[in-house]
Amino acid sequence: MKRHLAYIFMIPALLFVGCGQPQNVPGNSSTLKIITSFYPIYEIVKQVGGANVTIQNLVPAGAEPHDYEPTPQEIVNLNQADLVVYNGMGLEPWADKIIPELQQNGSKTLNLSDYFKNNAITNSPKTPGDAEYLPFDPHLWLDPVNYQKEVQTVTQKLVEIDPNHQTDYQQNSQKFIKQLQELDLAYQNGFKSCKLNSFVTSHAAFAYLANRYHLKMVAISGLSPDAEPSSKVMAELTNLIRQNNIQYILTESLVSPKIADTLAQETGTKTLILNPLEGLTDQEIAKGKNYVSVMQDNLRSLQTALECGN
Repeated sequence: MKRHLAYIFMIPALLFVGCGQPQNVPGNSSTLKIITSFYPIYEIVKQVGGANVTIQNLVPAGAEPHDYEPTPQEIVNLNQADLVVYNGMGLEPWADKIIPELQQNGSKTLNLSDYFKNNAITNSPKTPGDAEYLPFDPHLWLDPVNYQKEVQTVTQKLVEIDPNHQTDYQQNSQKFIKQLQELDLAYQNGFKSCKLNSFVTSHAAFAYLANRYHLKMVAISGLSPDAEPSSKVMAELTNLIRQNNIQYILTESLVSPKIADTLAQETGTKTLILNPLEGLTDQEIAKGKNYVSVMQDNLRSLQTALECGN
């Protein structure tokens, strides 16, 4: 349901830190109040901002962002934030309406996809509705090199609005980027001796990752994880899996595995988790999982699916 900001201003001011979300980072009145749209962006702001920021992450643990709508309280918080950081490219369905109104009210916003439009992957949908909803693939963060650029972009914005902590932001950024460079190197080396080049995944989130490391992604669903493939697409996938001797179908934790499981049963294959990092579950948070560790898990899943040697 779409919400308009006009009626929100009648609601009394609410606490900035959100409704018990385990990903929210508390702060004090002297820190920048920043709202992030979903987990990968939250992780960047947390790593770069450190003690100088208070973060509210909109999408709660265990949810995915494709169909999330902010609550009235969250819209109040959006208006009170020093900065709102979001992905863009249609990933957040609420952004097209709410972001322009925030900007008209003088709020600072940062659309990370603005810095990738010349290199964005065009959507080639297999499911009805994807082309209209998401003309470009918005899953930029799943390429560790793209993610480094997003870290740099957030760092520049934080320095711009809070120059007194420039050194902190830049040092934090350099430390995080070093981890991401090591992650990229692990991916470069991780696919050097694989029997297969194609992997089958539950939805088309991994095109940037596949492009970066010269792999081929075959998706059951389109860019929206809830879109269901046609019977024709399922038949084509069944033939492809059998002809290429693919042994694994890669699924994810935030959406139902029903279709992937059906395909696995039909083809006699196994399933593994390949996490698109659109959010963390409560269990992943409890285990201390983060972007880097989940991407390391993803690398191991891909190496198993592609039958890679050591």
